[in-house]
Amino acid sequence: MLINQVSKTTGLTKKAIEYYTSQGLVSPSILENGYRYYSENNVEDLRKILVLRRLDISTDEIKIILSDKSNTALQAVSIRKELQFQREVAKKAILDQLSGGKAFSEITESLQTLENTKTITEKILDTFPW
Repeated sequence: MLINQVSKTTGLTKKAIEYYTSQGLVSPSILENGYRYYSENNVEDLRKILVLRRLDISTDEIKIILSDKSNTALQAVSIRKELQFQREVAKKAILDQLSGGKAFSEITESLQTLENTKTITEKILDTFPW
C-alpha cells in the first residue's frame, strides 16, 4: 500500500507516517521507483502507534512496545502512568490543603512522603527491562 492509501486507511497524516518511518517504528519496502510500500503489518503497526500516541506514550516507548511480544513493556508503561497519576493526586491534595488555609510550614511531612514515593516509583520502574 502506498502512503496516500495508508494515510486514508489509518487516519494518520502523510507527515506523521513519514515521521514514524524515520523513527524506525515501521519499515516499508522501497519499490524500484523509490516509492515506499507499506505492508499490512506496517499498517497494523501504524494503527497501534496512533492509539499509543493518543495515550501520550513516547515514540521511544512505542518502539519498545512494538518489539515486545510479551507485553511486559506495555504493562510497565501502564504501571508508570498509574504511579504518575497517584503522585499528581497527592500533589493536588497538598494544593487543596494550602488553598484551604493550611500553612506552608505544615505541609513538610506531606512533601516528604511525596518525595519518598517518587524514589520508590523510580526503583520499581528500574526493574522493568527497558
